[in-house]
Amino acid sequence: MARLVRQGKVRVLGQVVKDPGFRVPEGAALEVEGRPLEVRRHLHVLLHKPPGFVTSRTEGPSVYALLQGFPTRDLSPVGRLDKDAEGLLLFTTDGLLLHRLTHPRHKVAKRYLVHLERPVGPKDQEAFREGILLDGKKTLPAELTPLE
Repeated sequence: MARLVRQGKVRVLGQVVKDPGFRVPEGAALEVEGRPLEVRRHLHVLLHKPPGFVTSRTEGPSVYALLQGFPTRDLSPVGRLDKDAEGLLLFTTDGLLLHRLTHPRHKVAKRYLVHLERPVGPKDQEAFREGILLDGKKTLPAELTPLE
């Protein structure tokens, strides 16, 4: 895109822009080579995380290595999965959405499917409803539903 800008093929609000570092005002009309360009405000990516990857930028192997082709600098995961877990992860550049989905105040339900070594009993279900002590902290109440 920088090459197109330098060549004078990009217009912002009808004016030619030749500085690749030019900050486009929010909602400004853009044209590239005479065609309108739709600007998306946020990026959202769904990724199926395989086992063996961590939801971290600093440790590895990182799920960010699986996001090749996406601009990962501003992408943040909505929640985390343990290294050995697999499942769907949402990444977003939308901080407000991230907050609404992860902050306990918003009470967004999460659903996990787990395979256990033994069947779930009524005592296990009650423990989940009351909250479980993990790493010295009590979890929020949760619903445990055994499947056939």
